[in-house]
Amino acid sequence: MVERCAFVFPGQGAYLPGGLARLAEDEPLVSDTLHTLDAAAARLGRSAPSRLLLDERAPSLEELVRDSPADLHLALFAAETALFRLLTERHQLYPDVLLGHSFGELVALTAAGAYRPEDGLALVAARDEAFAARPPEPGGMLALELSAARTESLLHGLGEWEVGVAADNSPRQCVVSGPAAALERLRGKAEAVGVRATALQVPYAFHHRLLAAVAEEFTHRAAALRAGPTRHLLHSAILGRRVADGDAVAELVAAHLVRPTRFTEAVRLLHAEGVELFVECGPRAVLSGLVTATVPGVRTLAPLPRRVSGPELAARIASLRTAEDVLRRYGPAKATVVDVARALGVSHGSVYRHFGTKAALRE
Repeated sequence: MVERCAFVFPGQGAYLPGGLARLAEDEPLVSDTLHTLDAAAARLGRSAPSRLLLDERAPSLEELVRDSPADLHLALFAAETALFRLLTERHQLYPDVLLGHSFGELVALTAAGAYRPEDGLALVAARDEAFAARPPEPGGMLALELSAARTESLLHGLGEWEVGVAADNSPRQCVVSGPAAALERLRGKAEAVGVRATALQVPYAFHHRLLAAVAEEFTHRAAALRAGPTRHLLHSAILGRRVADGDAVAELVAAHLVRPTRFTEAVRLLHAEGVELFVECGPRAVLSGLVTATVPGVRTLAPLPRRVSGPELAARIASLRTAEDVLRRYGPAKATVVDVARALGVSHGSVYRHFGTKAALRE
């Protein structure tokens, strides 16, 4: 069976100051994408996202969360969109399915084709405008080194009804959200029983009912942006199913801020369906570790674990190629033993041994 590939789109923690600086120098496609999104941001009266992605002295994640969260979100969207275009159009690494994590679901929607890049950026801007129009109560998020099931049992046992599971990240990591006072109580109780708890640098209780009014406002504003049919298969970790039509897109937008991200379940499902390679579309390696913690031994690629140049990225992708990847590119009816061997840099015999039969490829 030909190996399947999933592209995963991370959330807020993926930001890296100047993360595309070296890449943009070598890859015109990255520069063109940023130019297009800068122009779209200007039409919305927003700052150019490229200024945070092309300058290594740009503000840090902590500074942006505190002072300019709206700028942070546009930068994340622009970085992930540029990388997606580079991987697919320039390096011909084609995904069988897309999967977003939290904020990354909005980027995945755009990458799937539900929105043009300019409209996807407008969707992100509408989300921030919804927060400004309907400011929620203060809240926060807490990462626990527990599974989601054990976290829910802990919350029930402690009687912390105001706190809920926000993100099921891996079998040993879960994020909860809720009012600040309740989270502080939970943090103390968790650490008292030996459970490590880390407060996340966020101003609100994302994926929590506290954001219901914001979600309603976001849904209203997003309705002005027409969603088209998706070109790539998209699986939502929030909806727990495929997103394939306008109704599903509207439901995901409405649920994005108030329903939990079930990332562990989504990764397991995609792996069960044949996905053996997860490619992270973000400036840092944020989700790759969660994927391997969920499915030990699965292959992952984080193209930008740090600031890399165009040739460095090309080398990373080339080193990942397998015979299945080459078949995906050529098609089984067109790929020859010579094609595969040359692409992998191995002997013809190695290719035969990999497939176990010469019938898999044309001579």
